Amino acid sequence: MENFTFRPDRISRSLSFVFILLFLTAFSGNKDDFDKADVSGAVNLREKIFLHIDRACYHAGDDIWYKVYLVNANTHKPEAPSQIVYVDLIDPDSKIVVTKVIKMDQGCGAGDFKLLPDCVKGEYEIRAYTNLMRNFDDAWFFRKKLFVIADGSNEIANQDTTKEKLVDGKPSDEITDLKPDLQFFPEGGYMINGFINRVAFKAVDVDGKGIDISGAIVDGSGEELANFKTLKFGLGELNFAPQKDQSYKANMVYKGTVYSYNLPASLDSGVVMQTIEKPDFYSVVIRSSLANGVKDFKLIVRQRNKQVISSKITGTLDGVKVSISKNVLVEGIAQFTLFDNNDTPLCERLVFVETNNGKPIVDISPSKNEYSKRELVELEISSDSSKLNANMSISVADILDSGTDDYGSGIKSYLLLNSELRGEIEHPGYYFYSDDPQRKRVLDLLMMTQGWRQFILNDTLNNLSYLRFPLETGIRFDGQVRRFNLEGKPANAEVSLIYSNRQEEVYNETTTDDQGHFVFDGFNFMDTTSVIIQAKKGKEGKKDDIRDPNKNFYIVMDSLTAPKVTHHKTSTNAFDKNPNFTSQTNVLAEVEADNTFQTQKGDILIEEVTVTEKKKDRFKEKRSMYFEPSNYLDFKEIRATVPYPNVFAALESRIPIRNSSLLSALANGSDIPPEKCPLFLLDGMPVSLGAILSIPLSQVDFVDVLEGTRTTIFGPGGSKSVIAVYTINAGEILKNTKEKERMCILNFVHPGYSKARKFYEPVYTSENRNPEKPDYRSTIYWNPSVKFDGQDKIRVSFYSADLNAKYKIILEGITTDGVAIHSEKILKVK
Repeated sequence: MENFTFRPDRISRSLSFVFILLFLTAFSGNKDDFDKADVSGAVNLREKIFLHIDRACYHAGDDIWYKVYLVNANTHKPEAPSQIVYVDLIDPDSKIVVTKVIKMDQGCGAGDFKLLPDCVKGEYEIRAYTNLMRNFDDAWFFRKKLFVIADGSNEIANQDTTKEKLVDGKPSDEITDLKPDLQFFPEGGYMINGFINRVAFKAVDVDGKGIDISGAIVDGSGEELANFKTLKFGLGELNFAPQKDQSYKANMVYKGTVYSYNLPASLDSGVVMQTIEKPDFYSVVIRSSLANGVKDFKLIVRQRNKQVISSKITGTLDGVKVSISKNVLVEGIAQFTLFDNNDTPLCERLVFVETNNGKPIVDISPSKNEYSKRELVELEISSDSSKLNANMSISVADILDSGTDDYGSGIKSYLLLNSELRGEIEHPGYYFYSDDPQRKRVLDLLMMTQGWRQFILNDTLNNLSYLRFPLETGIRFDGQVRRFNLEGKPANAEVSLIYSNRQEEVYNETTTDDQGHFVFDGFNFMDTTSVIIQAKKGKEGKKDDIRDPNKNFYIVMDSLTAPKVTHHKTSTNAFDKNPNFTSQTNVLAEVEADNTFQTQKGDILIEEVTVTEKKKDRFKEKRSMYFEPSNYLDFKEIRATVPYPNVFAALESRIPIRNSSLLSALANGSDIPPEKCPLFLLDGMPVSLGAILSIPLSQVDFVDVLEGTRTTIFGPGGSKSVIAVYTINAGEILKNTKEKERMCILNFVHPGYSKARKFYEPVYTSENRNPEKPDYRSTIYWNPSVKFDGQDKIRVSFYSADLNAKYKIILEGITTDGVAIHSEKILKVK
């Protein structure tokens, strides 16, 4: 295949991301073409991921079921450009246990993790991201904490009740002077002297959880100027007018103890921006003590990274009121930013725009409120909109294992709130589904505290100038060829890739760019696949052309390297660690460790040693379709001593064959008529002549030649003869090649796309209603694919288990128009 070159500098900036997508889906190309791409509009490619996970607490040996929703971050429609999502299971030691590669279908996919029976108990995390999302701060990856119980007891590993809190390495009950944290957030960014400033605050304990406190603001003489008190989740507000040359403190009372905190410094002159919500509009009040007042200031409103409103202020005023109609805003966070006449941001405020007041557009109705053990449960799912086009998932799990938070994060709260604000949000569902009359006020305080900023400059999400990690529409292999003897400097090389599995065999090649980068992209396979990547030689016509890459090149893969685990707060429970859990390793991390081997200064190379109980016949193990060949050639000695140019040259000189002229022609690269060409097999899979010629001898295990009646099993394709080449595995390559030779060849197994297993649903009839084997399933129903398909109602059914329990039914989904769906119900079983 020809090498595809993407030159974005030749493309008009007016091209939409769809055209960029078409370029990026090229089957192969230079990594430099992507890295240097001018993607000033790349923020329009931002994506969000939400995972509906069946529950929050598991036992060792359980299955973790999940549905992946991938949406465009700007529209929330399931139209994100990426088509691959990576899902990591991270253990209590912040190590990736396993990674699943999920293929998206119309923005959705499903998968599962199987916990080992002897896994470590503790706080786990599920992390999900696309390759494109890696260009942004990883704070925007999807993350969900899970708890695993591994001792067989019935205790719930609840982070609030069973976790032993440590402070400076000591249990918290041994610390007597733990001081809670109190932070103040002036509306708009700064407190300005001489103005009444609205100031929000947040009080948290040592675990970062909101606490109830009260207190007063005092000046330098100790006089109280304003009182304050939390409203909910440690959030509250006060109005305060600071004066020049004065300092202020907040005296806070928590559990009978008084703590003192300094207030943020106030400015002698500046701008105060206050936002007031009205039924149909937002009133933005701007007051200035600057010399030119608010002359030529500009108020810009943005939502989901799009500018919605730009209002310029004229006249030499010290204050102004701007009204922003809600009709031009959509549900979610809106960002109000005030700029001066030099386009310098002065103030910023986030507000939350509500439209449907949390009313679910899909409802769940059980046929009755209480069921017996092993009874058929029937649910009716209905919508308030006829012919709703949505992709949904539903879980039914023991309410104790589903999570004790009645206002946890669902797809709606995640897309509209969690994915827009940094940090953990306590009880995010409260802001959408609670009947608390203070809900809207608390939501506004959340915007003023967790959404507080002083200015918007250097926001990496709005300042991306290149794509280090391109979007993926298929499985991708990219890396860099480096020089072994020149301190790892990039090398010019031709790179070939061969992969084979039970369904297909593919051969492809490309050339590196000037920095040694290469890309193979757009592959789609569901099966475990053997992959071989080789750097063969330098580009023709270059001064640094290298004819012996085995001694000069090595390959470093980029696409197989998972992002570092960050923002993962490890549980401090006193859990016993089980070392056997490490036997379940991250597939992609294992590929990286085994096959992107690089020698660094000071490293000691130790040969691989394999111990077995019985010596195996490697020939019989690899021959699957026949027992004995007509002739075979073992390449064990050839790999070490004889430098043949290709496989056929070795066969020609070592074994007899009926058509010796055919071997001679193959060895010399002469053209072979199709009707005379033998059938070529690579590790049992039919391949082309080019694929066989590209295999380095250092990677060949042995070659079989089949002639005459021995070819009958292969049908007409093998009627002339069959040449079957078998390669050695990665471990044998490292063992049987020299240090420098092993660097330019990678041989590894890629898992392909993960295929979700089918959820087990027992059927109980009158004959098997009371068997001896108990049914203690925590998740009694999981369905990752629920659709209306033109109907107004859906009916699903399943059988209850043997637990006297309450079950939480959770339905999540997204419409084609980008509207999030979340609905819950409680089911009782006695």
